[in-house]
Amino acid sequence: MTTTEAEAQAKGVEAFYEYNNNAEIRPFEVNLNHLLNCIPIEMETFEQWAILAPFRDGQMVSGSLQ
Repeated sequence: MTTTEAEAQAKGVEAFYEYNNNAEIRPFEVNLNHLLNCIPIEMETFEQWAILAPFRDGQMVSGSLQ
């Protein structure tokens, strides 16, 4: 990827998050209470998942998402 391509991609990602963080519809705010009442699973935070995720040298180990 060239520097120009990387900068264009970075601007696109920035615009995506800028919109979603400030949009009136609040697409990243999801209330899962009803779903969790229907499907009794225990949610974990991203931090909890990352601690247990099978990474090797910063890469997900093949076949680990079974």
